[in-house]
Amino acid sequence: MVERGCLAIDLPARNTLSALQHLSELVRALIACVVVINFGENDAISFANIINTVRVYVLTLGIECYLMLREEIIGDCRLLLGDCRAILPTLSNVDIVVTSPPYNQMTGLLRPPSGSWARKDFGRAFVDKWQADGYTDDLPEADYQTQQNELFSMMRSTMNPTGSLFYNHQVRWRDGNCIHPVDWFKPAGWRLRTEIVWDRCGGMMFNARMFCRFDERILWFTASNHWTWNQSSVGDGTVWRIAREQNKEHPVEFPIEIPIRCIRAVSNPDDTVLDPFMGSGTTGVACVNLGRQFIGIEIEPRYFDIACRRIEEAYRQPSLFAEPAPRAVQETLL
Repeated sequence: MVERGCLAIDLPARNTLSALQHLSELVRALIACVVVINFGENDAISFANIINTVRVYVLTLGIECYLMLREEIIGDCRLLLGDCRAILPTLSNVDIVVTSPPYNQMTGLLRPPSGSWARKDFGRAFVDKWQADGYTDDLPEADYQTQQNELFSMMRSTMNPTGSLFYNHQVRWRDGNCIHPVDWFKPAGWRLRTEIVWDRCGGMMFNARMFCRFDERILWFTASNHWTWNQSSVGDGTVWRIAREQNKEHPVEFPIEIPIRCIRAVSNPDDTVLDPFMGSGTTGVACVNLGRQFIGIEIEPRYFDIACRRIEEAYRQPSLFAEPAPRAVQETLL
């Protein structure tokens, strides 16, 4: 197991002297922030906010900043603690991305809950869990959509030509308007192949004057008009009835059956799977069970530590999912 802290700075030819003058101040600020988090002097500070603040500060100096604060190698899994926007350009030869990014709608839960959300027999447990363990998830909607499209457009350059992306998101409402991910998530370089409906077998919209949403969406994109496909997955269909994860260590952790189905369908043993929003490592555990290599990126240290532990435990346990299967073949877009 390898552990490493890394702050890599690429200085441009111009303004180098000015940038160097600020470098020591930047490093001192970063160390001070990490100390605050480690010793719990201010629980309101989000580590994700610290990374973003430092990154913005560095970029104002005209410096490209690559922040990777820690790396763990566990079997065939490489786990990176840091900002995926900075780490992605360093990656290559990825065969499949399976991920569920923040949905940009949780800030309201930081307010005192009311109505059904305040009742212990309804939504209060979820609110308490989020307030204790959640992360910053609030951007102007236009900025959020731009960020997501730019990030996954950049991710396309890390992929092998036959690669796939599975993007888990959901239909949301802002100011009375329905926001469907198919309408706004259109990253450059990707071709939408299928929209999968994930039936979660339940939901929590207790205060909404509408039918309770029981579903989320999984959008399958291919990196080109040729992709890897395992025909034994055709019977999974486009509606996946998979109950929500109950005993979870991340407030919005998806069940392991989601990445299991995605990975089985479009990859082969020893292929590389990437999750840029790793959370508590469910995609990584699926990779261990299926014999795939894994790269996971997570910005929050507490979830990163949980992911490391879960993946170590997965290697110590016999796989319940691995099975001999026909090797996936390359398909051509119809």
